[in-house]
Amino acid sequence: MTTLQLDDAKIDGSSITNGLSSNDSNATSSNEKEIDDVTTQEGIFIEVLNKLQNLKERAATSTRLKKSTLVDFQHILVELINVIEENKILSARAQDYRYQHRFHVSEPLVVLVKLFSYDRTLDYIMQHAEVEQLETATTLEFLLDFFFKYYATVKYNDPLKLTTMTALCNIFWSVSLQPQYKQELYENKKKFEEFKKLIQQIAYEKDNKMIVTTPTHYVPTYIENIRKAANGILCNIVEQQQSETQKSEQYGIKKLRAVAFPLKSSSIDSPSIPKPSIMISYSHGDNDFCKQLYDELNKRNNEFDIWIDRQCCKTGYLWGKIADGIQEASVILCLLSNKKSAINLDEKPISQWNRDDVAQWFQQNKIMPELYKLYQFEDGPELLTYARTILNENVLKLEQQLYSQAYSQANNGKILLTPPFLRFTNALRKLHYDAELKMQKSTIVVEPIIMNASNTVGSKPTTRSSSRIPRRRSTTKPHD
Repeated sequence: MTTLQLDDAKIDGSSITNGLSSNDSNATSSNEKEIDDVTTQEGIFIEVLNKLQNLKERAATSTRLKKSTLVDFQHILVELINVIEENKILSARAQDYRYQHRFHVSEPLVVLVKLFSYDRTLDYIMQHAEVEQLETATTLEFLLDFFFKYYATVKYNDPLKLTTMTALCNIFWSVSLQPQYKQELYENKKKFEEFKKLIQQIAYEKDNKMIVTTPTHYVPTYIENIRKAANGILCNIVEQQQSETQKSEQYGIKKLRAVAFPLKSSSIDSPSIPKPSIMISYSHGDNDFCKQLYDELNKRNNEFDIWIDRQCCKTGYLWGKIADGIQEASVILCLLSNKKSAINLDEKPISQWNRDDVAQWFQQNKIMPELYKLYQFEDGPELLTYARTILNENVLKLEQQLYSQAYSQANNGKILLTPPFLRFTNALRKLHYDAELKMQKSTIVVEPIIMNASNTVGSKPTTRSSSRIPRRRSTTKPHD
């Protein structure tokens, strides 16, 4: 595909419309008209992205945008919808979904994905982008009809089907985040059920016969893969649907609990009415206080359930359990203290450090975050093992060369300077020596006082230590 570079001059709606119109009386031939259409559409794709970026930059610096700029931008959005609609009409016979057998419908859809990621642009397209050729009542209805038709009519092995469906799913994902458009989707129950069924097939069926997924699928970075987008849609529409259908039911349960709790009615223990759940979120530095609170609340376990992470510390994926606890909790009780943000690493053995503790150690020693990402230490023992390794000067030099290259590759060619790396290695050596010192302190043995003839009344008892703390080792290269 040739690329047409356009300047950022004013582009009005009439010039675009004239370029796309099939009734242009000034066209000299069908071939020239086809070239004009192709050129115009290429310009639309480029101009939309340029205008979007310009509007975003201007909005950040000014509270008011020029009316002419907004009008131009609106015309471009309308033309994008027109391109998709014309693809739909012109491909009714050929089923190739290409405009003039050149531009595939996936191209304007990929542009729309970017536009739909901004709420104001999404709202304009959904509510104010009036298209004369649009046969449906709303833009959402048009997109749904196109979605159904394209999925059903295009062959599964069409190489552009995956790109088109991925773009559409990303668009619907953005739409499903807006309450007003979700409500519009629910109003047409037949289309909603058809849409939900199709999205479920995309999200859950690994061997979908309608779409061939490939290990490598090239799309812009702002587009998520089709399964992730489909799961995002389901998360939004199913949750909203359940909340709508269960609203009155939940309201009745809440009223019943409001009456039952003060009276301590026996109906609370009924399995037909689930008890509310309280989740306690706390820092492990506040473990003692949290235990006292848990014990007090647990005395009233006939009225509510209590969820705390220690119940799941030995079962499965802890963070997944915590996420479930948050979702199912009626009330989340957060215990806030300074211990949450600042754990005293000196009081915690290195053997018990986790990944978060290692990250805090890097921060306390003012070590570059890029080095933390590069090394990816999982726990304290792994960090300490590496500290012992670089005590050898030859090993240290090799490590510096190796990680300097890795740092440069990971940071777009930037050079790892010597001072930041030495700050890191010096902190590691200090960590190693401090750990050795603590270990030696814990192994001091003091012999008991032995009373003999010389230990008479009035004489001073003698004690003797069989070991002492040695002086700190030198940081010079050890002799082999």
